[in-house]
Amino acid sequence: MRFGADRPNSDFYNGVWIVANAQATIGYREFTPETYFGCIVLLISCFFGSFLLSLIVALSSRSLSLTLAEFSLYTAVAYRDFVRT
Repeated sequence: MRFGADRPNSDFYNGVWIVANAQATIGYREFTPETYFGCIVLLISCFFGSFLLSLIVALSSRSLSLTLAEFSLYTAVAYRDFVRT
């Protein structure tokens, strides 16, 4: 399956597809880099993509975690509801 074989940028779209496959660790082996430069670009883009994905996960988990004041309030409310029942 070659995306947009009749388009002038078909190699770019195929490059995006191979990076997406490598990032998702699916590895369909539909496209493989044919040169050493292509292998290096794929390797660098995979490491950079993994770094960006881990950065997104770290920042989102940090923004979703409770602060000390929120945690204290949550414990007080949870304890109050536990004592009532």
